[in-house]
Amino acid sequence: MQIAQKISDDLVRSGYAKQAVTFVAGDTAYVALQQAHPATTNEGLKDKQAISHRVRRMNPQIRTVYVSANPDVYTRFQSFAKDLAAGR
Repeated sequence: MQIAQKISDDLVRSGYAKQAVTFVAGDTAYVALQQAHPATTNEGLKDKQAISHRVRRMNPQIRTVYVSANPDVYTRFQSFAKDLAAGR
């Protein structure tokens, strides 16, 4: 598993997220984000589909993308990213 900082930065720059953490493992990407603009359920689903499409465009090897806007998941991803950066 590795951190995909370029994908996270792109999602923030493009306005999909206020902050994001992305991990890639094989052909799967896991994205946790803080929403730039909280959305209704239907809008959130469309945003997740757009985010998945954007992630796949940035890295064509990725086949599956999991996106979460849950604050607890985002906090855990931040913790995992710090651990990975520290070599744990």
